[in-house]
Amino acid sequence: MEAQRPPAGLDGRVEGLVRLAALVSSRAPAAAYREVVTAAFAAGATTDDVVATLRAVAPSVGLARVVAAVPGLALAAGYDVDAALESLDED
Repeated sequence: MEAQRPPAGLDGRVEGLVRLAALVSSRAPAAAYREVVTAAFAAGATTDDVVATLRAVAPSVGLARVVAAVPGLALAAGYDVDAALESLDED
């Protein structure tokens, strides 16, 4: 299967962030975020870019959809949610 190229006028980083926004708006399952986030990071996106994208779409899609997307996004970005929660219990 041939890799998809970004649409004309969009670099890979921006395309990944746009795809991420589309997934959030469509209530995509958590597993759907991994490919998009991986591609966006490979194209130069940062965690700050992902957060900025969530902040940008929140007024349009609603805070509930953004909050629902965060656990899947965190896992896709390599954040260990379980370890973070366990560290809270230790404090």
